[in-house]
Amino acid sequence: MPDDDTVFEQANLSSQQSGIDGVVTISTKVRELVPQVRYALRTGNAEPFLAISISEPPHILSSSLPEEIVERMAPDVFRWVSLNREALLDFWHLGDGWLDEDVAAFKAALKHI
Repeated sequence: MPDDDTVFEQANLSSQQSGIDGVVTISTKVRELVPQVRYALRTGNAEPFLAISISEPPHILSSSLPEEIVERMAPDVFRWVSLNREALLDFWHLGDGWLDEDVAAFKAALKHI
């Protein structure tokens, strides 16, 4: 978790926003973590998740989801990350300084699968 001096912004995107069945969490830079998004079936800190790199190509960084869910959902998350890679990296590196209207415009411009 970030310490008290770290600015950390995140957004939980619904299936209507991403086209992926479940929740994709995007965030600004988190300490030493590599740029990534997280996928879960539902929102919540205690929910199992799948962490996917914002890289080309995307790859699995870690997972606490059952393997059958990972096998079914990872290709969709990979595709979504690839479609939105540049925007997601901008948010990861610069989003902590964006105004609310900048974040809203960024989210509205994300491509759906």
